[in-house]
Amino acid sequence: MSWVLFSVLAAAIFALCVMVDKFMLTKWVRNPLVASVVFQVIAVLSGFGIWWARGFPVMSFADMLLAVLGGTSLVFMVVLYFMALKLGEASSVIPLFWTNVPITALLGWIFLGENFSPCVYVGVVLVTAGAMLISSHGISFHSKKAITFIFLSGLCNAFSVVITKYLSNRLNDFWSAFALTRLGMAFASIPFIIILFPGLMQLVRERGKRVIVLMVWNESMNLVAVVLSYIALVIGYASLVNALTALQPLFVFMFAVLASVFIPKILKEEISGSSLLLKFIAISLMFGGVLFIT
Repeated sequence: MSWVLFSVLAAAIFALCVMVDKFMLTKWVRNPLVASVVFQVIAVLSGFGIWWARGFPVMSFADMLLAVLGGTSLVFMVVLYFMALKLGEASSVIPLFWTNVPITALLGWIFLGENFSPCVYVGVVLVTAGAMLISSHGISFHSKKAITFIFLSGLCNAFSVVITKYLSNRLNDFWSAFALTRLGMAFASIPFIIILFPGLMQLVRERGKRVIVLMVWNESMNLVAVVLSYIALVIGYASLVNALTALQPLFVFMFAVLASVFIPKILKEEISGSSLLLKFIAISLMFGGVLFIT
């Protein structure tokens, strides 16, 4: 059951990265697409690094196309994620990312042959219901756009997760599958990087080197969380790992409340009584769902 530990640890690190991303998008970065450049560069470089260290695996043309598709899904996942986070509250928007859990379960059943007991599927439904409930309070025009972006981001994540698991099974090598999807990102990332790199340099000139240092540190931690979740993916099941990583909203909620209480000038979220109660109920549903899954 080590995959459970890896999944939960990844969720906690992802949540911390979300809070740092929200701070940067609120205080420093006007264009959310600029913020996505650093992650894309680090992810692509990690793929080249693994390829250089381990060599390029022997694979079919169809598998190469799948790697490009998985990498392209990752690029759009990241871009849509930053656009959503720019528009909405982290603790309300991010949970909707995990409405991709039932989609991942469906794709896992179709393409990976993953079948589970009825209790597990009840858990998947509870996790999804909690994610939807936690984002239902105080929806504005901007947050509706944010919800659309984050839902599409989650959908891209579901495709990427299943493709990576499929390639890992085909190649019998996690690191090769991980590297291939990151190399596949290059095809979709290069246009974004070329277009947005001047904006990133302008941001550095305006805010100083601290902004790039924080971005690199945060997206490196994000990459650590991705690796942990993918290791869990290889050991466990795509559907269940994705469901457990959906505990991320619990950690986002905890970090958001702590930030609002102790450092409100840096990052502030709504923590009224009704809002806290609603989010507590939603997170309880998600936690109950996780218990059913495990």
